Amino acid sequence: MKTIVQNLARQMHHVPQFENPITTVDLLLWQLRILRLKGEIRALKFSDSYFARFQPIESDVGGWLVVPQSITVTTSLTIVTESSSPT
Repeated sequence: MKTIVQNLARQMHHVPQFENPITTVDLLLWQLRILRLKGEIRALKFSDSYFARFQPIESDVGGWLVVPQSITVTTSLTIVTESSSPT
């Protein structure tokens, strides 16, 4: 099971918005970022718990600072894989 998940995570996708192919993990993190920028509460909670694992534990550190950026939020990404047509 672990090998299957690792292979899926490393699978490369050709997305027209990016110059180079990206992995499934990168694609999921990109979609999570889009949802966070749209204000989806579940995406914010998940990203807080996910990224907290990589932060050093310090007693006097506050939370995340969410600052709006002036960017265009893409609603979805077009994914083209070698074995299928665009979705």
